[in-house]
Order: sequence, then structure tokens, then C-alpha cells
Amino acid sequence: MSYFIEPNPGAVMKGDVELYPSHGLDFDVKRPDESDQQAIGRVNGLHPARRASTASPPQWEFGQLRARGGVKHDRLNTTAADIARMGGISVFPRKGWWGRDIARVEQQVRYALIVTVRTPEQEIYSQIANEIEVAASL
Repeated sequence: MSYFIEPNPGAVMKGDVELYPSHGLDFDVKRPDESDQQAIGRVNGLHPARRASTASPPQWEFGQLRARGGVKHDRLNTTAADIARMGGISVFPRKGWWGRDIARVEQQVRYALIVTVRTPEQEIYSQIANEIEVAASL
């Protein structure tokens, strides 16, 4: 995932490194046994789900090491069946100095998210492209 951060160099001079970026974004996958509302509640913590997911958390290769910067990269080595059961990727905001600027509450943030699927010796692009085309036409 990639996005532009509007820097606040004065924050570093004041010793407040957390407020250097204007905002942050992060991503996570929905667990196989979660509804959309449960996944949102787990990510934002404001409305915890009545029933927590019993699925084990995904084993990201980099995990917390991807927390800083405007380019985030991580790997999740799992089966295609597990990915299909996950059912979604969430992109969500992290704090930054924009949080203190009420004029920016409604400001949109553009980002790019690229997902790569690797399979051993199988061509899957056509199958996935067809599924996306069918879903888009509904």
C-alpha cells in the first residue's frame, strides 16, 4: 500500500515524532468467521464485537515493522482457500496531526493497494479477471 504523507517537520524538532505525518493508513484482512461489522469493530475498537473471532490471527511476515511510513509492505503466506474465507481487506486510518485539525475531518485520502497472488505453475489471472467482471456487472 502506498499513500502520500504531508509532513510536519516542526514535530520532530519538538520531540513529537508521532505527529510528524499528517495521517497514517494501515491494512488488515477480515477473519474467516467475522461479519463485516465484527471486522470493523476489531480494527477500530470503538464497537467491540459481541462474539470475538475464534480464527487465529493471520501470520503476517513483517507485522508491526510495517507501522511507519507511506509505503507499507507485508506478506501473508497462506492457502487460496484461507484467502477466499477471509472475504475482505480493510484499509483504515492511523493517527497523525490531521486529527487535531477540525478543518480536515472530511478530507479524502488517496492510496494504492496492490495484492499479489503467487501460485505454483498455474495461470489464475484469467479466472480472477472473469470473476471480477461478472461481479462488476451485477
